[in-house]
Amino acid sequence: MDDYDISKKSDTQIAIIEATFQAVAETGYADLTIDKVNDRFAKSKPLIYYHYEDREDLVEELLRYAVAKFLKELPDDGEIDSAGETLYTLIDRIFPEQPSEQVVAGRRVITELRGAAVAEPVFQDIFAEFDDQIRAIVKTTIARGVLTGEFHRVDAQRVADDFMVLVNGALLMDTSAPETATTTVVKPLYELIQRLEKRAGPAELPSVDDIKDRDSR
Repeated sequence: MDDYDISKKSDTQIAIIEATFQAVAETGYADLTIDKVNDRFAKSKPLIYYHYEDREDLVEELLRYAVAKFLKELPDDGEIDSAGETLYTLIDRIFPEQPSEQVVAGRRVITELRGAAVAEPVFQDIFAEFDDQIRAIVKTTIARGVLTGEFHRVDAQRVADDFMVLVNGALLMDTSAPETATTTVVKPLYELIQRLEKRAGPAELPSVDDIKDRDSR
C-alpha cells in the first residue's frame, strides 16, 4: 500500500470513489451495483468502466484510497514529542469526540466491508496491511516511550497487539451503538495508555482479558 499515491488520482477517479462510498453507505455492499454508483456520479457511466472493471474493483479502490488518506493525515513519527500524546492523537483520529455524519457513515462502511472481506481476499489483504501499519506505528511509539523513560518497560509488540484488538472491537461497538460509542469505546484504549505512563504510578499493564473482565463488572 506504500505505492498507492492519492495525489495521483484524477478528479474523475476521486468523484467515482466518492460515489462508490455513498452507494455503499446508502445501499450496502451486498446490493452494490455499477448502476447505483453511476446514480451518484455526475458524469457518464463509460467513465466508470474506463477506470474500473466491476464493483469489486471499485470497492478495492475505495478501501485503498481511504486507508492511504487516513495514514497520510497521521502525525509523523516523532512529530509529537510525547509518546503518550502520540497514541492519544491516534485514538482521537479514529474516534473523534464529536464525529461528523461522514465519519459515522465511514465507520459503518468500513465495518461492513470488513465483514465482506471474508469472501474477498483482496479486501482481506488491504485490511490486514492497514492493521499491520497501525500496529507498527503503535509499537514504534511505545518503544520510543520506553526508551525516553515516559513509559514503563513493557513488551511493545504485545501491547501493540492488545491495542489493535481493542481498536477493532471498539469499531464494532461504535457501529452497533453510536449513541454511546464515543465515550464508551475509547475508555479501554485510554486506560491502556495510562497504564503505560510512569506518571500514573507503578502498575502492572493489564492484558486484554483483564480489561474486558473489569469492564463487564
